[in-house]
Amino acid sequence: LIGRGYDNKYLEIFEIFYRTGSLVFGGGVVIVPMLQNEVVPKWMTEDQFFQGLGLAQSLPGPFFNFASFLGGTYAGLPGAIVANLGLMGP
Repeated sequence: LIGRGYDNKYLEIFEIFYRTGSLVFGGGVVIVPMLQNEVVPKWMTEDQFFQGLGLAQSLPGPFFNFASFLGGTYAGLPGAIVANLGLMGP
């Protein structure tokens, strides 16, 4: 949808996390490179990405926390909520 001219950051967040969430089978680590390609450098620096990943790995439910971190860094609390909904969608 984003490639078709829609300019809505919440739709962009949802689309990215829905696509990556559909690939999580057996562990979320498989989506790290995919997410990195989507959000670095557009939403954050590579250092911020890996700092957030390290922090999320130290908490229960690491990839839902990481989704919140990425969405929240880009678009605040609404972005964090949309990222989680997208990741849980599939």
